[in-house]
Amino acid sequence: MESKILLGAPFSPNFAPGEHGGIYEFRTYTYAANMVPKVMDVWSKHIKARVALSPLIFAGFTEIGPLNQWVHVWAYKNMGERESLRAQAVSTGVWPPPRAEGVVMQRMQNTFAVPAAFSPLR
Repeated sequence: MESKILLGAPFSPNFAPGEHGGIYEFRTYTYAANMVPKVMDVWSKHIKARVALSPLIFAGFTEIGPLNQWVHVWAYKNMGERESLRAQAVSTGVWPPPRAEGVVMQRMQNTFAVPAAFSPLR
């Protein structure tokens, strides 16, 4: 088990209950100390175009638990839609955002989740 307390980025939507998609992608990037503010700055300039493709459920950073992590959660109808939308984002130059100067990602982890029947995220 791993526990984290996350603080939302200024542009992050609230982690609101609702029917957002049939599959959720949790992406966790680990950076060197003090790099997450630079990542948030770059994201804030590019996120509007990206959320036009699929809903951002949450974006934020760890306050307690594994430190220096940037976590973002996306909703998709299914894996096919995820692949299609990500390909579209890359081919049109919408996403990913450029790397902030001097920022190197140390680790990336993807987790896909299907909500349980009792989940507030369906």
